[in-house]
Amino acid sequence: MPPAQVPDKYTWDALRRVYINDATGKVVTPWQQRQIGLRIVNKSAAAMKQLAEDYVEGAASFEEWAVGMREAVKSVHSAMSQFAYGGKAQMGVAERGRLGATIRDQYKYLSQFALEVEAGRVEVGDALIARSEMYGKAGWATYQDQVGHREKHAGMDEERSFLEPDADHCQDCFDEASIGWAPIGSLVPIGSRQCVARCQCSMEYRHSSEAEDAGAGEAEDAGAEAA
Repeated sequence: MPPAQVPDKYTWDALRRVYINDATGKVVTPWQQRQIGLRIVNKSAAAMKQLAEDYVEGAASFEEWAVGMREAVKSVHSAMSQFAYGGKAQMGVAERGRLGATIRDQYKYLSQFALEVEAGRVEVGDALIARSEMYGKAGWATYQDQVGHREKHAGMDEERSFLEPDADHCQDCFDEASIGWAPIGSLVPIGSRQCVARCQCSMEYRHSSEAEDAGAGEAEDAGAEAA
């Protein structure tokens, strides 16, 4: 299967940590960037689902399914890590190290999954297909994790959880979103909540001084109105 790809029509602005649309010259908004990322993840999940369906239907062997899944897992997590940092060239030793650790963990889960399938403990049917698809969706948590590290390194010290509109949220997601802004690293990470790999929530980041500036501005406006 072809590797997951980050669209090449965007240029990364490292100073502002945003993408620029090459065609329009406009900044890609956080909402637009989430949609691009989710498309990459969903495309990878669909490819893994197809691998599983081929195996279930007898169009692929167990070995072809297992090897294909391993390649797809590496592809989606690599693509999403690169997407978080604006491309492979922008990833340093620490970023590549986190990606390597993530891929190794995913390989362990996948190896255990394959052993269960081979031993007959996982039905070669709908259960295998659904579980295979989740390996693709897990790329979203990797993206969110890398963004969190990127923003912390840039000096951000607060985070909040954003509910993706129209997504199927678990109670953990509602609970985390209700907290609002909190010290960075204090909220339950994407992928570690009840909905695990199905989670499509996002994390937003800011420096606490932004809140102070906003509060001061509101106070000045209120004073002007009173006068």
